Amino acid sequence: MTDRAAPVTRRELVDRLRRRLGLSAREAGELLDGFLESLAAQLALGGAVSLSGLGRLETRLTPARPGRNPKTGREARIPARRRPVFTLSRTLRTMIRGTDEGRER
Repeated sequence: MTDRAAPVTRRELVDRLRRRLGLSAREAGELLDGFLESLAAQLALGGAVSLSGLGRLETRLTPARPGRNPKTGREARIPARRRPVFTLSRTLRTMIRGTDEGRER
């Protein structure tokens, strides 16, 4: 048994926005969709998104490297690719760990 909370769904996020901002469900859904589309577009351009109190989301280039086909054991070249990276803000890191600022690291 784990003490993890269940993942929050899009529907739950829309409902939270709707209640907090006094929007209709449709308006809250459009707001969330617009935010996510903007975030995705920025990352697709190779940019970064910094959200104060939450963290920084960016893409980094993983260089090409040698690898192996696990089925055949043959060597294979793994191509370079961009991957998303999320770095927690100090505030969120402290909140998740439940530690004091001075006791970090």
